[in-house]
Amino acid sequence: MTKIISVSNNKGGSGKTTLTSNLGYALSTLGKKILLIDADMQMNLTRSYDIAPDKDTNLYKALSEEKSLINFIKKTQYNNIDIIVSDYMLSAIDMQLVNKNFKETLVKRLLEDTVSKEIYDYILIDTCPFLGLLNYNVLVASDYVLIPVELSAFGIEGLEPLSNFIKEVKLYNKSLEILGIVETKVDNRESTTRETRELLRDLFSSKIFENNIPVDINIKKSQFQGMPICEFDKNSRASISYNSLAVEVLEKTSN
Repeated sequence: MTKIISVSNNKGGSGKTTLTSNLGYALSTLGKKILLIDADMQMNLTRSYDIAPDKDTNLYKALSEEKSLINFIKKTQYNNIDIIVSDYMLSAIDMQLVNKNFKETLVKRLLEDTVSKEIYDYILIDTCPFLGLLNYNVLVASDYVLIPVELSAFGIEGLEPLSNFIKEVKLYNKSLEILGIVETKVDNRESTTRETRELLRDLFSSKIFENNIPVDINIKKSQFQGMPICEFDKNSRASISYNSLAVEVLEKTSN
């Protein structure tokens, strides 16, 4: 059965896209068939797999024309990983969604063909960094929300509004679960890291993943090359962390 995980945090710089890209790759190396969906108009997930924008085959086109997403899937250069790319015009989709019938469930309905065919083990959706109608749609279509949090002074600011947003989404998707919180850009040499971690664990102790993602210059290098860190440098600290995180995600979603 296909499991849909949205990676979401309305706080910019949380490592959301990097988490989506590399978790998808790491899951694929465990034999899972993955569909990535770039639901962020910045198109960073699309670029992270070195895929050129496509004016005719992208998420904006599918949503605006209300066509099944199965017709917008592209192959990546990696076995077991496909993608639906984004487009800068996705920034206008919220205004269009307002005027559509059943506007809160459009993404869910357009994903039904893909989910029913059970082509993929996991669909990972990289969300945009604000809590609008598109993100509402994505969460309505999801089974789980995965929340990356940068361990910094301002890193946990977005958690309260996101938690409230998820409560609103549950009016349409009662089965939506918070899969957990992933600590990102972790630098254990920084005192602020320890302080933020303590605060985060006080607030959300039961939801925090055991594995976190360390600061690693190789992540930026891999992004310049248009490939996941787990492919760019399999022995890097970040790569090892993403692979361990993938195993933890499998365990948490196995029931």
